[in-house]
Amino acid sequence: MPFDKLNLQSHWEIQKNEILQFHIDNLEFAQDSAAGTLSGTHTLPLQGKSPGVIDLKAKLSRFDLQKLSRYLPLHTAKPAMDWISGA
Repeated sequence: MPFDKLNLQSHWEIQKNEILQFHIDNLEFAQDSAAGTLSGTHTLPLQGKSPGVIDLKAKLSRFDLQKLSRYLPLHTAKPAMDWISGA
């Protein structure tokens, strides 16, 4: 997925009890059909098999609904893909 603009400011830290916290301070992106910003955290225990907790905040400043189908998973059922593409 090509981007016209992709800027990321982030940092990470190891907290008590072997917990990794990855911070997205600011992510700015732009493509031909979408643009926006995102920030948040991913808190991940380094021990065990937990996927952790993700807390994100996103804002779209532009989104072309006519191109929504390009953001759907490849395994999306054809009837659903056709319906969304025609919406």
